[in-house]
Amino acid sequence: IQKTRKCNSIGYTLIHIFEDEWKFKNDAVKNKLIEIINSQQLNAIEYDLIETINNENAISFIEENDLFDVKPFDISIGMYCDNVLISIMAFKKNTNRSWSLISFCNKFGEYSIDSFKKLFNYFIDKYNPIDIITEQDNRWLNTKIFEINNFKKIQETQPRLCYINFNTGKIEKLNNIDILQYQNDPIIFRKHGYGKIYDCGTTIFKWISVVV
Repeated sequence: IQKTRKCNSIGYTLIHIFEDEWKFKNDAVKNKLIEIINSQQLNAIEYDLIETINNENAISFIEENDLFDVKPFDISIGMYCDNVLISIMAFKKNTNRSWSLISFCNKFGEYSIDSFKKLFNYFIDKYNPIDIITEQDNRWLNTKIFEINNFKKIQETQPRLCYINFNTGKIEKLNNIDILQYQNDPIIFRKHGYGKIYDCGTTIFKWISVVV
């Protein structure tokens, strides 16, 4: 996380890619890189329709195109171009008019920072929230997209401990107590097929309505 903060302080974005992401979600990694690179260009996107979509279609879209696992949400909004779903934004209701932005995801190869703004504005116009929070992985943090949509940074969380399964090559949760007891002995822990790795924590942003 210190490397990330140091790069940010001098105007650079440092991206951390886990090996299992590159190996098992290669297209999603490339899609995320395209988003970050193109976020410097406020290019408009042609679209036919923005509407609330059913959650089953949203989950399928996220699983196919997003780098991160699907998290529970209540409402999803989709953007269509030539009758093809190209972007979605998913939200979870916290209280009556307080929401969390859970996911923003684009179809592989289809990206414009303009799609975030249009989907977000559609949600605001339709559901009239008083505030929206979102928690973003610092390994892939793209602050610009939130800054231009009037989100404010309110908190940073600490890096979290993860476990890598050397047999599968995947980073995963580890609940096996018989193995966890050896996590502070890297030699024995590795003999059981696991190693420890830390992420970069998260950043929490908040949008507040100017009209109550």
